[in-house]
Amino acid sequence: MVVVDSDPLQLKLKPDFLKALPQAALTGLLCECAASGDIAGLRVLIHAGAEVNAATAYDMRTPLHLAAAAGKLDVVKFLIAECGASLQQDRFGLLPIHDAVENSHTEVRRYLQSQKLAVPQQSLQKRRRVDSVETLNANTDRDNDNTDELMGTVFELVVKEGVFSYTTVHAEVKHFFQVLRFHEIYFKHFTPMQIAKHVHCLIAAKHVARATDDIGGLEFDF
Repeated sequence: MVVVDSDPLQLKLKPDFLKALPQAALTGLLCECAASGDIAGLRVLIHAGAEVNAATAYDMRTPLHLAAAAGKLDVVKFLIAECGASLQQDRFGLLPIHDAVENSHTEVRRYLQSQKLAVPQQSLQKRRRVDSVETLNANTDRDNDNTDELMGTVFELVVKEGVFSYTTVHAEVKHFFQVLRFHEIYFKHFTPMQIAKHVHCLIAAKHVARATDDIGGLEFDF
């Protein structure tokens, strides 16, 4: 007797079927498996040539986005630890951790925060790559390269909190460093983690001010 698999997704994961699919279709199936928690299906697709960091054409969401949004911690760990998934922005500038926060998946959020994953830095062209978000030496001279590096580190620290969108954080960090122009003593006195908290508070204060129609009264005395 021939047993026919009645699950449409499992039928799609047959090797003969996958060979005929374009990469975009494989990406769609990969995201579907990630959202449903189907690690076995993910293995089959990746073995068939699906790209783990590929994004959907419409909203630019990756399998890691879908797994985080669905609260599939085991899938998130599998994608990162075994498949080398990296952080990517979706169409709206959001990262997988934002999906975890929005859907109240605390364990997924904590896991993503614990991983030293590089945050995409397409908008910070002058920044040298930072391999981790560890605290920089507070006494480092603020020449151009070190300023870019410090700005990038602060950016990563704020983004990894998963509270504000990538685009919002990028704009506010850039404003903080390039427009407010604090005295260099400020940057020597505070660590990147402390500066990140200052930026985070500034963004939150602006949101509150806008929500209460009191943006004109938003003043800071540093």
